Amino acid sequence: MLGCDQRVEGSSGSGEYLAMQGFSLVEPQDGRLRGFVRWMFTSQDPSVVADPDVTCEIWEELDLVAVEVSDACVGCEYQFEGRARVEDEASTTCDDVDWEQRAFTLAWGPLPADDPDVAALADDGYTHGVQTRWSPELGESEGFQMLFAAKPKEWEPDEPGGEGSGSDEVLAGQHELFCLYYWEL
Repeated sequence: MLGCDQRVEGSSGSGEYLAMQGFSLVEPQDGRLRGFVRWMFTSQDPSVVADPDVTCEIWEELDLVAVEVSDACVGCEYQFEGRARVEDEASTTCDDVDWEQRAFTLAWGPLPADDPDVAALADDGYTHGVQTRWSPELGESEGFQMLFAAKPKEWEPDEPGGEGSGSDEVLAGQHELFCLYYWEL
């Protein structure tokens, strides 16, 4: 996990760091991506502590549809756009979430060969780089930035698709999204 010197606005009493992860289910026959983004506020540095204590978390449910890949997304092969909706209080434990939903984009391509740290994730089973138009420090933008690396992994056995596809296959199934960064608040 790479650090980020950029400080971002945190939730009051939520901890000193923000880490994120995601889970996706791509259904190519429907042209749809569903899943979740998990925001984890911690009081421990995620680059030092492998499984830091979470002081509170925000869960957003993703419901995205396939769109034509934007020219602004360098190296992207698939792009999905739609809404990220904050989950109910049973999942979201941070007290001061001030939004209900927002526009969200995920674009998939190969792990970038020009970034040795990210390319090395292939040794751990990661198959795709996942870019977004949003990040905690920049907010929404027209450009894309690499935020996640995706690993084929079945995270919900009751959902269709099973373990996701690899990099040489049509994008399908379930993947876990590892956030490449954490943010000091």
